[in-house]
Amino acid sequence: MRSKGFNILCFFLITNLYSQTTVKGKISINENFGSNNEVSIYEKNQGLIFKVLPNTPFEFNTNLNKLELIFIAEGYPTVRKNIDFSRDGNFFINIQMKIEELSEVVVNAKRK
Repeated sequence: MRSKGFNILCFFLITNLYSQTTVKGKISINENFGSNNEVSIYEKNQGLIFKVLPNTPFEFNTNLNKLELIFIAEGYPTVRKNIDFSRDGNFFINIQMKIEELSEVVVNAKRK
């Protein structure tokens, strides 16, 4: 007959094998960014995870301990961040997404 303690130990070992990591976050972008523009969040191997509006919280679950997230917003450079979830804790990622404004555009045309 198995002991109750052994059953509980097996239960905790099995749940740790199938555990998921919940990723929560919020993307903050400066005021020049349009409020209707979405930021696309991709995972390198899985592709598009979802699209989110700036200053809106998001949440997703993953079975992986390491992720490479890619943030894409129209008019901003693409940002890649590697995140390691093998240790517990909160991770704060500061992403400086700066838009480059052009002061002038010169167009030259030549006739052949």
